[in-house]
Amino acid sequence: MGHEVTVLVSHGYRAATGDGYEALRIVPFTSAWGFGAFLKLFRLCRDEKFDCVDLQYSPPLYGVFFKLLYPLIGLVSPAVVTLHTLVGGGLINRFLAMSLVLFTAEVISTNEEVSYLIRRHLTWKKNLVEIPIGSNIIPPEHGRPPGIKKKEGIVLTHFGLFYPGKGVETILEAAAGLKKEYDDFRLFMLGGKWPGAEDYYDRLRQRARELGLADKVSWLGYLADEKVSEYLSMTDIFLVPFDAGISIRRGSYMAGLVHGLPIVSTRTDIGSEYIKDGENIVLVPPRDAAALKEKILELIKDPGKRARLGENARRLAAEFSWPKIALEMVRTFEKIKC
Repeated sequence: MGHEVTVLVSHGYRAATGDGYEALRIVPFTSAWGFGAFLKLFRLCRDEKFDCVDLQYSPPLYGVFFKLLYPLIGLVSPAVVTLHTLVGGGLINRFLAMSLVLFTAEVISTNEEVSYLIRRHLTWKKNLVEIPIGSNIIPPEHGRPPGIKKKEGIVLTHFGLFYPGKGVETILEAAAGLKKEYDDFRLFMLGGKWPGAEDYYDRLRQRARELGLADKVSWLGYLADEKVSEYLSMTDIFLVPFDAGISIRRGSYMAGLVHGLPIVSTRTDIGSEYIKDGENIVLVPPRDAAALKEKILELIKDPGKRARLGENARRLAAEFSWPKIALEMVRTFEKIKC
């Protein structure tokens, strides 16, 4: 869009390539996001006079001193924080999140949960804008990718990094129940192991064997984006039954939307202007394998409903397109610059 963008990344980051990335200045910046990284950032902002600095924030990704001091960047460049999640474990993270919200020039929320918490607990905070994320998995422009053949039977798919809370145990229990009533299905598990959760991933595979699903479940591990898109393009029902409920902050959910899939997920107590049960998604209670199995079976028997859900999901995906997100980000930054 004609703007100069500098992206500061960890030394371990492997730079993305391809169309568009050549317009970015990607700078390997630090190995640890602590006090030293803050000093480097402060000097860089002072020297380069950025129009604004936007911290992409999730609590586990930054050290205490970096989070505590980040608002001081506002002394040399307008400081923005984009909140993907608001609080982590412990009282210190709650305090740090409140500090970031209160003392930055603008707060961008990527989802309705974060917006709800800020508006409920910090009612006087007016400089808050909600800009959702989009999908990093882009479907082919003309339907099914070349070389992908229509399979036999129903394909169920789960996609994402594997760690507790994603509802994978619920999927396995539901699949075991489904097998007793409808045997003609495959279950694809797309995604790698979350760092530090390798044992958890192995326990999931063992649980699948104990449930008699060895012939039904394919653990495909980490795949390139294009390969993920291929598997999503042959999916009949997309399963993302998060323990904490569905959210527009979930990149895996976004991937299902842009591929126009009938999605089954879980209810949350926070209302959504986007997520409509029975219209563009089907929702069940969290950790309820029996309910999940019943909804899967219902959709298997009703291809017309699957088609309607998928088409409405594709329409909803337009709300989360990257060009629209970029435009909203630019408007926010320009408002701060002025």
